[in-house]
Amino acid sequence: MLLLVAFAVMTAGCGELPSGNERSMAAAGGITQSSAPINEQDILTVRLQCTNECTRMGKPPFTEKRFESADEINVFVQVINHSPKIEGDMDYSTLFLMYLTFIDGTEKVFALNVSDLEGAVGLLVKIPGSSEGYAISEEFHRQLRTLIYHS
Repeated sequence: MLLLVAFAVMTAGCGELPSGNERSMAAAGGITQSSAPINEQDILTVRLQCTNECTRMGKPPFTEKRFESADEINVFVQVINHSPKIEGDMDYSTLFLMYLTFIDGTEKVFALNVSDLEGAVGLLVKIPGSSEGYAISEEFHRQLRTLIYHS
């Protein structure tokens, strides 16, 4: 059941999270819960790349988009640091590849599913290690939706 629910949420990166026994998520933390949180001052840029799934949208928002302002980067960092882990197997499509470029030249890559639907939730997956997914709350989804589709 969890696999079907996760697939429905992750494929489009939208909808409502299941409740009760259908969902098993870590109570706190985010992708960085087992390591030091990411600090927005350490990030030079966030780059989103529209995947093949994204290009199948009626009107893809962009091919590639960079975010370099501290306020924009902070939104992505908050999502990474505070989205709870989704337990269990996942089957999902990826809308965007998200590249964090750090001031030391290193890069981290994530799969990011954020739709242009109001009231939706999203998905963040660390790459490599694509079996670990993190649920993006409705509030964080709203902030990302604004940056991705409406800025």
